[in-house]
Amino acid sequence: MHISFDYDENKQMPQCNWPQYFKNFDGEDFEANSSFELNYQIYAQRNYKYFTENGKRFPIPQVKPEGSLKLRSIKDSNSSNSKSHLSLSVEHIREWAIWTESPKSSKQIINADINFADDAYGTLKSWNYKYKTSPILPKRFYKFDSLPLVQRNGKIDGDSIIISDLKGKTTVKYQSDFPTTTLYTLIERIQSNKLSSTDSINLLDDLTMMRARLNIIPLKERIIHTKNGQFKLGGFALAGLSSLPLYFWKDAASRVIAILGHNVAYILNDSGNLQIR
Repeated sequence: MHISFDYDENKQMPQCNWPQYFKNFDGEDFEANSSFELNYQIYAQRNYKYFTENGKRFPIPQVKPEGSLKLRSIKDSNSSNSKSHLSLSVEHIREWAIWTESPKSSKQIINADINFADDAYGTLKSWNYKYKTSPILPKRFYKFDSLPLVQRNGKIDGDSIIISDLKGKTTVKYQSDFPTTTLYTLIERIQSNKLSSTDSINLLDDLTMMRARLNIIPLKERIIHTKNGQFKLGGFALAGLSSLPLYFWKDAASRVIAILGHNVAYILNDSGNLQIR
């Protein structure tokens, strides 16, 4: 098993065994380079329960859904800009609870539209987003019930990554000579078989926070057997000093079926091509 699957069959240090959540898309048509919609379920493992077997105590990871990610891409082959410019719409929802069995106490929603280059990394060009959140922890710890809606625009101007409010006032600015990408555009580039390895790329986390100088590393193909079927997977890892590693795994049809961190996973549960009129 690959380290990103977090699985110990000897039960000494069991983790999440993420492949058990994979959906088998065999028999479902999908064109990786056409317009599409992808829907991911977000899972997280935050704590453990314990059981006793033969006098020994073992931990059981507690995993629960914590949100969703929807990506939608319209690829217009008739557009004069189609060879250099792509777009993606995003709905990213995350929900948290203090403990696995506690009710969810916070919800964060990011809606965004992203324009990016048709290159090896999905390099950002411009974007806008709306960010809405409820209290970060249960209300008894805070005097407010909610936070105001945040709306921002972003663009790449030479070696500057600029984020501004709706009046055009710069709120955040980064400088970098390296390409800047996102979780969302990396998924699209992997699916389109365009991504290539590099040792110098930036990740704009949540379209706001810079993770600088990361590596994109190709992963060896793996064959995984689960109760949901057999999966032949390939993909890439994103790793470096500014971010915890992320592993992107795609199936034989080039769907990115899983993005795995140590205790959080994005698992594809629905995919399809869009009919454009």
